[in-house]
Amino acid sequence: MASPEPHAELMEKILNDGLSPEQEQAAVESCARARPAVIPSLLSILLGQKQRYKILYEESEAKRADLAKAVLEPPWHPAMYLGTGARGRALVVHGGRPLCVGIAADVDPDKLRRGCSVLLNGHLNMLVDLATDLRRTGTVGLFSRFHGERQALLRGPSDEEFVVDLAEDLLAGGLANGDQLVFDREARIAWDKIATVHQHRGLLEELPLDVRIEELGGVRQVFDEILGELKLHLFHPDEVARYRLPRIKGQLLCGPPGTGKTSLVQALANHLIRVEGVDVKAYKVPPGGHRVMWFGQSEKRVKGLFRAICDAADEAPGRFIIAFFDDMDTLGGRENQMPGDIDARLMPCFLQEVDNIRNPRIMLIGATNMESRLDDALIRPGRFGAIHRVGRPGREQAREIFSCHLTSDLPLAGGDAPQMIDQALAALYAPNGELATLATLTFRDGTRRPLTASQVMSGALIAAVVGRAKRRACYRGLDGASAGIASADLMASLAAELTAVAARLRPGASLTQMLGLPQDMDVVRVEPRSADAPLRAQFLRPA
Repeated sequence: MASPEPHAELMEKILNDGLSPEQEQAAVESCARARPAVIPSLLSILLGQKQRYKILYEESEAKRADLAKAVLEPPWHPAMYLGTGARGRALVVHGGRPLCVGIAADVDPDKLRRGCSVLLNGHLNMLVDLATDLRRTGTVGLFSRFHGERQALLRGPSDEEFVVDLAEDLLAGGLANGDQLVFDREARIAWDKIATVHQHRGLLEELPLDVRIEELGGVRQVFDEILGELKLHLFHPDEVARYRLPRIKGQLLCGPPGTGKTSLVQALANHLIRVEGVDVKAYKVPPGGHRVMWFGQSEKRVKGLFRAICDAADEAPGRFIIAFFDDMDTLGGRENQMPGDIDARLMPCFLQEVDNIRNPRIMLIGATNMESRLDDALIRPGRFGAIHRVGRPGREQAREIFSCHLTSDLPLAGGDAPQMIDQALAALYAPNGELATLATLTFRDGTRRPLTASQVMSGALIAAVVGRAKRRACYRGLDGASAGIASADLMASLAAELTAVAARLRPGASLTQMLGLPQDMDVVRVEPRSADAPLRAQFLRPA
């Protein structure tokens, strides 16, 4: 096979820039002498390459010039537009200084709105563009009232007052007392509003509404009383107006722990939604959540709490709000307090906020275990004057509560649920019942009195008893023994829970309050009687 022609290889190297300038010149001359016919084609190709190189050079020079211009050009500066001044120039504020600058020809003046962000050129003498996405920071103040058409009085973080201009977007959106506005201290202009709907929502906890009144026992009368008051104002406003009935803002539930106060509120809201078709939101105010260690901040927290309640009602038209204050005795009172004490300062603030509620779709419900610690001004009519006492269940109420937890559809062994409940009630409430007496109390004057099961009974305790009985039967079934809840399971669980209650009893104010004893009856000794109760010992033996 013949080797390629040497001049063809040189021609390829010339066209592909594979030679140095000296070699390329010598190769061109050699090709021209050896084959003169290729000279025109070679010259045309070389001229085409020259033109391409020229175009690439000019493009690179243009890019270099643009890059040099961008690097050397002064930076643009963010500013805030205030309005249009004399001769169509723009009034802006930059770095706390007001400036009157020109407006670039490519900027649409109709898009400039008071308070918007703009950009100035490097010489700070021309408005060159809008900066709609520019993030700005400022000071947060509370809107107090308007001052003229375009100004407002704001209260700063340290309660100082400022008169500021208002951005057009703020005026268009509307303002209310207490709204949080972002403003520039130097420029004295407010341009943004912080959403306040959820500002203090952290002070509220949404109350679960998974409890039905059918699942509760012993509280039906209180439930019907509160429900009747709510339905009267919700569904019969004309009759209310006709009789000029005053609206009850607050309901107060008083009773020992575990008697179903919180569950009652949950069932009430559940019933309004499920049966009455009312849009209801129920919130729980955590006890003590309004207290702050810094002077004056607790009062601000109380105001924020009620603002959050009112905002929740305004979120949706027709929505009804239930605000549940658990352990209202933690609010304190004004008796026997120093003038600067936090309780003495908080209670008047709280009472004022209650009085300021005008929305008829807000109901305040409070609960307390210690009614004696509530301030008299709090429980007067017009505030939390509707007082409902949820006491410890009697025999029939205990039957209702047992029936809610121990139902016939559960796996039972030997007997039915009503018979098992009757046996438990006889042991608890009969004068000579096996579990009727828990302990003996000795008072300071030397007198002694038996402590009965009915004095510590509650719905929570009954629920715990049935739960323990179910657990015993379940474990026994897993071990291969007879399945189903037996009467012995219920009695043993009842004895165990009561024995645990008796073991926790200690002389003191809490015991006096729990048993509802007069303040002058001091218990000095509690003697549990579990050791001398043969039947209780029998119940406590493992099945």
